Amino acid sequence: MNSECRLNQKRGSFLADFRLLQSSDYWEILPLKTREGIISLLDQDKAINPPTVAEVVKSDNLREECL
Repeated sequence: MNSECRLNQKRGSFLADFRLLQSSDYWEILPLKTREGIISLLDQDKAINPPTVAEVVKSDNLREECL
């Protein structure tokens, strides 16, 4: 996938950069609302570990948006 692509939740509550989402350091500083939005689309056990890009992309509520 193009690293310049962004994930955009269809209902527009957050934008997440692929590369940064994979970094646990970045995950820790993401606004809580954004983290909760991502986790709510995935299994709740993801609250401890950041989701992988593949897991986020697979979510039905997300679409890939390439800039």
